[in-house]
Amino acid sequence: MKFINIALFATSVAAVAINFDTTLRDTEGLIRRHHIGAAVSENGNGDQNANGRNHRGNRGSNQGGNDAVTGGTPADNGSANNTTTDNTFVLKEVGGVPGNECLTFRNNGEIVDAACVNEAADRQITPTTINGGSALRVQRSFSAGFRADLVNVQACVGFNGTHFRASDCSDPSTELVSLAGGALTTASGACASGHDDLAQMTHVMSDSSGPTSGQLSRGRTKTDSQFRPRGALWTHEKGGKGEKDRSRMQLPNAMAALRLGGAIRPLSAATKRITVSSTSRPTMASVLTASTTRMASTFYSGEPEGPVLKTEIPGPKSREAIAKLDKVFDTRSLNMLTDYTKSTGNYIVDPDGNTLLDVYAQIASIPVGYNNPHLKKVAESPEMVNAIINRPALGNFPSHDWADVLETGILKVAPPGLNQVFTAMAGSDANETAYKAAFMWRRQKERGGPTIEFTEEELESSMNNQSPGASELSILSFKTAFHGRLFGSLSTTRSKPIHKLDIPAFDWPQATFPQLKYPLEEHVEENAKAEADSLAEVEHLIKNYHVPPCAVVVEPIQSEGGDNHASPAFFRGLREITKKHDVLLIVDEVQTGVGATGKFWAHEHWDLPTPPDMVTFSKKAQTAGYYFGDPSLRPNKPYRQFNTWMGDPARALLFRGIIDEIQRLDLVENTAKVGNYLFGKLEDLARKYPDQIQNLRGKGQGTFIAFDNPNRDEFLKKAKTFGINIGGSGTSAVRLRPMLIFERHHADLLLAAVEKIISS
Repeated sequence: MKFINIALFATSVAAVAINFDTTLRDTEGLIRRHHIGAAVSENGNGDQNANGRNHRGNRGSNQGGNDAVTGGTPADNGSANNTTTDNTFVLKEVGGVPGNECLTFRNNGEIVDAACVNEAADRQITPTTINGGSALRVQRSFSAGFRADLVNVQACVGFNGTHFRASDCSDPSTELVSLAGGALTTASGACASGHDDLAQMTHVMSDSSGPTSGQLSRGRTKTDSQFRPRGALWTHEKGGKGEKDRSRMQLPNAMAALRLGGAIRPLSAATKRITVSSTSRPTMASVLTASTTRMASTFYSGEPEGPVLKTEIPGPKSREAIAKLDKVFDTRSLNMLTDYTKSTGNYIVDPDGNTLLDVYAQIASIPVGYNNPHLKKVAESPEMVNAIINRPALGNFPSHDWADVLETGILKVAPPGLNQVFTAMAGSDANETAYKAAFMWRRQKERGGPTIEFTEEELESSMNNQSPGASELSILSFKTAFHGRLFGSLSTTRSKPIHKLDIPAFDWPQATFPQLKYPLEEHVEENAKAEADSLAEVEHLIKNYHVPPCAVVVEPIQSEGGDNHASPAFFRGLREITKKHDVLLIVDEVQTGVGATGKFWAHEHWDLPTPPDMVTFSKKAQTAGYYFGDPSLRPNKPYRQFNTWMGDPARALLFRGIIDEIQRLDLVENTAKVGNYLFGKLEDLARKYPDQIQNLRGKGQGTFIAFDNPNRDEFLKKAKTFGINIGGSGTSAVRLRPMLIFERHHADLLLAAVEKIISS
């Protein structure tokens, strides 16, 4: 019998010493005691039910860390479907704490140790065949309180790209883990490498001829000469008389081999070892992953293990609070009442305790997670307290350090070539003031420069909303665009009639935004023509519209209008036209900015020969405004571009903290990588469900991804029942707007939910 030492990494990076022995828990041993209907088991559990699963008796409190309840609660009846064979095995701790001794799965399905005597924690594993391939079936029933996604489905040990967990055997996003020649294997080699990109360690042991993933003796005993540790991670100790041989992992060397998102997490001095024993019995193998708890967020501590649904949504507490709110506030657009004190990281929580993975993120405006610890420190800083209590009228009474706040925050991430900023309150406000700057810029040029004084006619006519004081100029926007809901910005918004009905609007031009067909590679010529036609229309309107445009405003991706994309070549063509006709280009990065597309600013994807004239921002910045570089975009007189607040220093300080987090954790690069992974998996689902996932778009645009669904509104509603908060846009688009701390294991949760929404 050999022992394998494995370092188990918990969220806190503390470790426990656990010895497992398969000989104590097989179909002829302990399983009989628990699963064959004896009246009373010797371990203190109560009467057993007809299908062999016992009712919980007076065993005491649940020591396994799972959701089982004491006091006579029957096991869920899915266990009737369990099929054990001579190959079925279970690992049991040797010399461990009674009641916390067997291989099991936490509530999100990741592998840990827990109670053998608790039927809700019993786990048998049986080698099986799925679709012609080898797999390890998890012999256990699941319930709404424990992996509701696995109720009434066949569950296997799977690897989802980040960690090992109980998984739907038919889930296309999961690699099945199998046992081959005594080794735990996956097709990608996740086991063979000993660790993956997020440092999920598997049992690593090798001989001279086999793979490095749990090579265990089957029907023979290896000698010292036959056992060769790999990579200096292991040392072999031959046991003395009556003692077992041991193979120990060398933690310093193991740590050198591990990485967590590119950085090693420090281990505490208390980190210990896991020892696993196996026998040479040919019908058993001892396997264990080192991820004994849920996959921890690389960027965020304290996240929930996954979505948790306790009631329908809205639940009773939410309904009561909504009714109260509706008496004083219009709640008809309410999506979900939220308890922000309990929301954390990527998860949003409602008053009833329902915890959802949030891939809508307050309409794309939460960048680094709910209750981010670093932002809490920013909020508690003396600077923030001062900015909140003594909010200044920035145009008249800015703080003495306002320049430093701007230079170390908002301007630190200014797009190249744009070194000045006008701060504002919201996205609509940012666009509105950018339009005003464009109008004043054009009229100043027409007068002959900033030193030319206004005429009496201009001054008097402006007071009557007449020209020449009220200029006859326009802003050109695109069909299906969204730029805000104030009067000027609303005149450039073209997404939905409900946004514009009954509101007076300016007579401003609109061009057709290219309507690309997908997959892009199958419609190259059609899409190129659509973009060329759009650019031709833009140029025609600039030259001929009866209210001359002084600027063109465009979103890098039309967000509210349905997540409509265009190629970098289109935007380069647009820039060429605006330069040719001396028209400003305003890029509305309110929703696309601050890292969401895998670049800090989405227009960085375009490789423009010259920068835009203005870039507006808000949402993830948690503040707002527009960047510009040309000094002539400053009005020639004070108070022409002015309001009391002109932004908010408190929000500028918060954005500075957000920038610090983004740069410290390299979150833009993370978003690019996770977006590529997510898009690839969605492509697989689109091939599997072509009628349900249509026009998948956003490749190479970080997590700024969308697809069309013929029953979009039902899809969004059903998503909540699977623990996902997701949004839509346009008439049929499902849009993904996760936070920058969204990781691959979050993507896997989302992907699994998307498939279950579709299949349900």
